[in-house]
Amino acid sequence: MDAYLPAVRKADIRALGANQSIFGGNANSYTLVELQRNFAELDKGPLAGRVLKPEEVEKMFQKMPEGTVKNVNIVVAKFQPELSILGEPPGNE
Repeated sequence: MDAYLPAVRKADIRALGANQSIFGGNANSYTLVELQRNFAELDKGPLAGRVLKPEEVEKMFQKMPEGTVKNVNIVVAKFQPELSILGEPPGNE
């Protein structure tokens, strides 16, 4: 995760959430949730590839522990305020 933070700091994203599985899962598994402004943001690709040059991405991957699997799974969920008790999401002023 430490190797990934410089890329996150360079990115212009609304929010990023990170979770590490501890109980009942692989403790070496991290889940990152990135909030997008719109569906067009998905076309830009993964965060690291948007803000780093290919050689910087490779260098970042080399800093990760041996055997780390680097993959991307995209799940799209759209917030619908009329179905929520929470109201508008943060950053939608």
